[in-house]
Amino acid sequence: MVERIYGWTGKLLRVDLTHRTTLVEDWDRSWIGGKGFGQRALFIEEPVDCEEFDPRRVLIFSSGPLNGTIAPACSRLEVSSSNLLTGGLSSSNSGGFFSSEMKFAGYDHILVTGKGDAPVYLYINNEQVETMRSER
Repeated sequence: MVERIYGWTGKLLRVDLTHRTTLVEDWDRSWIGGKGFGQRALFIEEPVDCEEFDPRRVLIFSSGPLNGTIAPACSRLEVSSSNLLTGGLSSSNSGGFFSSEMKFAGYDHILVTGKGDAPVYLYINNEQVETMRSER
């Protein structure tokens, strides 16, 4: 019998801007909510000795289990990163459609690392994910 966990897609999208690669993987669902996952992932993923603008820095976009449902006031996006001034962990929260659309595309979290050689943008259309160079 397969255990069903509702509210999650179960997928994490890793984006490496340096190599312009993407990888989809399962993630540990024991951390409920976007902020909980983001803070834990920063603690595990980002090396302590990162300098400012180091390509090893991590930027995480996270949604919670109620994103994309009819539950009121649940369309929130959590963005987590390390604080350049204090060296601590920081997070920001915003509303809108991005977190629900991220979930509809099949991802609970997007973890971005690396540094592009030119301005790039991330194109996500369901299973199709690409990092594209900006033509500006």
